[in-house]
Amino acid sequence: MPPVNPRPRGSFSARTALLGILASLGVVVAILVTLVISGQMQLPFFHRKIDHKGMVPVPICARAIPAYTMVTRDYLWDSKENDWAVVWYRAKEEVPPGVLTELGKIRGRVVAREKPAQFLFTESDFLPAGTRPGLAAGVPLGKRAMTIEAGKLNGIYGLQLGDSFDLVASIPVDKLGSFGGADWNRLAVSALVVPSQAAPRDERGKQRTEARMLA
Repeated sequence: MPPVNPRPRGSFSARTALLGILASLGVVVAILVTLVISGQMQLPFFHRKIDHKGMVPVPICARAIPAYTMVTRDYLWDSKENDWAVVWYRAKEEVPPGVLTELGKIRGRVVAREKPAQFLFTESDFLPAGTRPGLAAGVPLGKRAMTIEAGKLNGIYGLQLGDSFDLVASIPVDKLGSFGGADWNRLAVSALVVPSQAAPRDERGKQRTEARMLA
């Protein structure tokens, strides 16, 4: 009498096929999740818009704006949401004081310094209305711009657009007339000395100089 097989024929192949189907479904699900997370695929039921009825939209930077740049639509438009980049407040009373809430008061203005992304706008972020964009925008009215090689200035490190510093030079006493006279903008004597054989000297024979703020 032949031995009895407790497992029916074909059960091993059926279980193998079932495991193969489950593995394939797992791979498909993993691929879909990866595409959704990376933003390459959008599912309608994952992107239900929140009801902002009665709330106050406040514009923010969609991306960083370099100093002395005019604010255009590109800096305010959220390409992922396909809408203006804003932060929602439940009421006007919750909007921080001084924050600009109207796009018309932001677009076309020139920023006074670099503006990071995802930040609100205030009037202090901008130069006066009508200022043209570019490096010349940082020059105050009545002043002139001068290009100076940063490597030739002692003590100046890590300058960024919009930063300010005082430019001081040590001037021989006999040359002070060219800088507005001996009483003009007197400062402590700098360590820098401009060689001049004819300049007055002190008791130790050192050249007498005074510092002047040039800019």
